[in-house]
Amino acid sequence: MSGCNDKKSTAADPTPTAPAAAATADMVINLPKELPPEVAGEVAVLLEKEQTWLVTPPKELTPLQLDKAFADLRWEVAQKFGMHDVEGAISYARASLKLDEAQPARWERLGDWYNLSGELTSARDAANAYDNAVFLNPKSVGARKKLAAASLMLGDAKEAVRELEFCLYQMPEAEAGEVVPLYAAACADAGEFKRGIAFCKIMGAEGGAVYGVVQAILEKAGGNREEALKLLTDVEKKEEPASLLSQYVKTLRQRYEKEKGGKP
Repeated sequence: MSGCNDKKSTAADPTPTAPAAAATADMVINLPKELPPEVAGEVAVLLEKEQTWLVTPPKELTPLQLDKAFADLRWEVAQKFGMHDVEGAISYARASLKLDEAQPARWERLGDWYNLSGELTSARDAANAYDNAVFLNPKSVGARKKLAAASLMLGDAKEAVRELEFCLYQMPEAEAGEVVPLYAAACADAGEFKRGIAFCKIMGAEGGAVYGVVQAILEKAGGNREEALKLLTDVEKKEEPASLLSQYVKTLRQRYEKEKGGKP
């Protein structure tokens, strides 16, 4: 994603690109809105500590160490704001990451806060944050799932397909059931029916019944109703009749059988 390219170019660079924290007194501070009294007290202590460091930086810390200390302190403030003041959480999270970029978990959490903010640009900002989290920790299934969902919302279904395939390769079948429907939607949105079908064949060969269902949905969406019905019948025979998947497959098969002609 283009919004993350500049960030990516610096995140893995050990040479700091941000100025020393003591020189960042121009940071915009979002004051607490309606924090519970105990949280407000904790935030006040942290903000006082921050202001003290800005005026008189601890002499025992090098500039790099001071940047790290400021980043950690500001992240702590962001977490205190949390659900109580999402704008404050975002402001301090960004200030923290400006000083210490190589924090994949923090980027992922920032993406979550963007999603909660309700701003018009929040989907793009969230996607950029998740993109950075994935760049820093490519094995993170959680961040990739969130990036896929954000990409789908932004109309980049092809990106969502790629991210979800990585996730599904890494997941046990029990967890994949929650992600596969999103994968089917992404494939349909991207027009990647052949790719989705091929992927489901590979994964289904390893015993995942849910992939047979998604393959059937993609076959139907691609215009192959007969193959879809065959796949659903095969899954229904293998599944326990009382299982949720079996009940869903039965309903889906009956619906496909009733449809006549026209587009699938």
